[in-house]
Amino acid sequence: MNKSSITRWTGRMLGVCLIATLAGSAIAQSSNSSKTKPGASAPAVLPPPVLTRHAINKRDWTLHCEIRLHGFQYRARESQDIAPTTRMRFNRALFYFPVAPGSSMHDWNKGKTKGYVRAENVDKDNTPRFADGYQCGTQLMVFDVGEVDTVRLTMHTETAMTSYETVIDEARAREITWPKEPWEPTIASALQPQLFIEVEDEKVQALVKEWTNGNPRGAKPYDLAKHLAGKVVEYYAPTEGIYETTGRGLRTGDVSAVLFTG
Repeated sequence: MNKSSITRWTGRMLGVCLIATLAGSAIAQSSNSSKTKPGASAPAVLPPPVLTRHAINKRDWTLHCEIRLHGFQYRARESQDIAPTTRMRFNRALFYFPVAPGSSMHDWNKGKTKGYVRAENVDKDNTPRFADGYQCGTQLMVFDVGEVDTVRLTMHTETAMTSYETVIDEARAREITWPKEPWEPTIASALQPQLFIEVEDEKVQALVKEWTNGNPRGAKPYDLAKHLAGKVVEYYAPTEGIYETTGRGLRTGDVSAVLFTG
């Protein structure tokens, strides 16, 4: 994966995570304001949440993702350029795959989420466990693989979810200002350095500075989230899901190809 592709991917994740968390914050603010303490009088009728899910317009999805490591040349221009086969050997390894358990626009079906790590045709782990406590509510699907000696390793995951059509009241969304108190912990974690988002990358920092004129709080939270999401869509370029080498690489015998499909 080249640097430009990584930057576009991390930028996309940054924008998506920010707009989802800010939208979720609006829902939380509206929902929390309607709670009544024991013994208190009933509250006045409040307007609906700023962001709502459509009750009927929803769809079930299963995201299939597969990552393959090959110890042999996957493709070459000429047969004489094929690199020697290299076996991958290790005593134990942990494989991780991130899962977003929910947002203002989707629910995760944990019971139907599954996967495996396979060495050639043998499953090394097909009962992943889930680890939580990561930023933005992220959970990790964890595969614990024992001893491996193989030329081909595959990680396959199937993530089940339901997505909803959402409606947002933009006029009211624009009335939400930056909080004077600290962010709620889950939201705060989404605005801090986190897994798979290279916030220290100079290109990512330069893009954020350019897109915000160096002053992100110069706009309301909703306008900033919408602007960043739009810039990410404008900047992002599809890569067709495949990255692989076609030459011998830096050292003959290295693992020579990584294949992503989904």
